[in-house]
Amino acid sequence: MESHNELIEFSRVSTLSKLFSCKNTIVNKILNSEIQSDKSAEITNDSRCLQHGNHDLDYSKPIKITDIECQACKTFYSKFVHLFDDKIDEVCYKTKEQNSD
Repeated sequence: MESHNELIEFSRVSTLSKLFSCKNTIVNKILNSEIQSDKSAEITNDSRCLQHGNHDLDYSKPIKITDIECQACKTFYSKFVHLFDDKIDEVCYKTKEQNSD
């Protein structure tokens, strides 16, 4: 895909179309995001972007937000990854007909 419009079209015809419509998920936010100008997409020198803490996690089990010690990563996880129970149910419902065939 070369453009945001192609992504929008793909989301409409894809077998994942119901997943794209789940509000507050990463894919939905990408689909509905505003297109940035080249200037606004530049990496900043803001030191907050570079400060990370401990990343020692036990990946043999599911990660819980309480396991994450790095504040920058915990904030990202809370904002973009963590799903509350009602959202988990919504994702399960909207993707129940999907399979790996």
